[in-house]
Amino acid sequence: MKRAISLLLAIVMMTIALAGCDKKTDKFIGTWKVDSIEIDGAKFTVSELKAMGDDSMCAAQIVIKTGGKAYVAECDDGTGDVVDWQETDTGIQIGEQNCTIVDGMICLKLKYDDEMIYFKKVSDSQTISVDQEGATVQPDNDTIEGTSSGTDADTEPEDSIAVKNSPDKYTWYIKNYVGKNCASIGYTSMGGDRMDHYGAGYIELVMVTPDGAYIDIESDDDLKQYVVTAQSYAPNTELKYVFDTDEDGNEYENLVQSQNIEEIVLCVKKVGSSEETSLGLTEITPSPDKYTWYIRDYSGRNLASCGYLSMGGDRMDHYGAGYIKFVIVSDDGSFIDPEDTELLKNYVITGQSVSPNTELKYVFSTDSEGNEYDNLVQSQNIEEIEITVKPVGGN
Repeated sequence: MKRAISLLLAIVMMTIALAGCDKKTDKFIGTWKVDSIEIDGAKFTVSELKAMGDDSMCAAQIVIKTGGKAYVAECDDGTGDVVDWQETDTGIQIGEQNCTIVDGMICLKLKYDDEMIYFKKVSDSQTISVDQEGATVQPDNDTIEGTSSGTDADTEPEDSIAVKNSPDKYTWYIKNYVGKNCASIGYTSMGGDRMDHYGAGYIELVMVTPDGAYIDIESDDDLKQYVVTAQSYAPNTELKYVFDTDEDGNEYENLVQSQNIEEIVLCVKKVGSSEETSLGLTEITPSPDKYTWYIRDYSGRNLASCGYLSMGGDRMDHYGAGYIKFVIVSDDGSFIDPEDTELLKNYVITGQSVSPNTELKYVFSTDSEGNEYDNLVQSQNIEEIEITVKPVGGN
């Protein structure tokens, strides 16, 4: 579901960022954000998508401005497109995409499928909100308001390592995060994860303190207190993308189907602290294909920062197109409710039943003609991991 929804939104964003228009009306002026998505007749709200662990589309927005321009973005980091718009007899045309109005919302229907994405007007503001530094799109006479996160993201530590330039859209290289303030790297997604962009895709940044204390990554003030001391993948480790294709087998330019690295663990410590920060980071073997993944090292992480809460009330973690369930075992045998986030913040992981880098294998479902689906896992060799935990600061 997560990969499929990301694909849908990317197709929409790619489609609408194109052509020009003429007729305008004030009723559309303002900011519109994703309200829900309809797939095969089933409608999912943003809240439901977040509960399923998918925040990939939640930050999308359309800012419709006077003068015939609209700003369209999949993320809230300023990397969007400026297109023309006009009112039509059935709704609104944004770029070359004709959109209808359903229950007061802009409804975008994909060209090749029956899926629809609904954007709801949230304000009359024409100001583009950006949640991190680095906004690159600024329409005529517009102001992009961003909130700088602590230390300048471009400030290099003294032992700076030159990171290779990407040779193509398929290959990127892991950045050097060591020595940087946590508030200056990446961005916080609408789903509450710390992410960093790499080309058409992104990687999750998992921050781990020496004692397993919880870091509120949605709080700049909290992030500003920490500096990165080590990372699980060395700078210049190769990040590889496989891109989705249309029904004719032609690759999309910005739709990542799979990638060999999905997260980077960062050891962090309080700024100015002299405490020991070595956590013995495990470099997890990158995935060679969509069938094979390797179990992550969860030891030392705060329980609340691991995985996501499923709609069924289980704690899960994504691996490519599939996922694994966490079975939480406390050191004293007490029950820990996986739905109680505040309770989870009080625990740190001390062990796991499946060793890091154990191979996880998928078998994918096929259609009536025997063609494999890209995101429907039929079976897998590991379905759950027991993780042992203790209170943060406990012996």
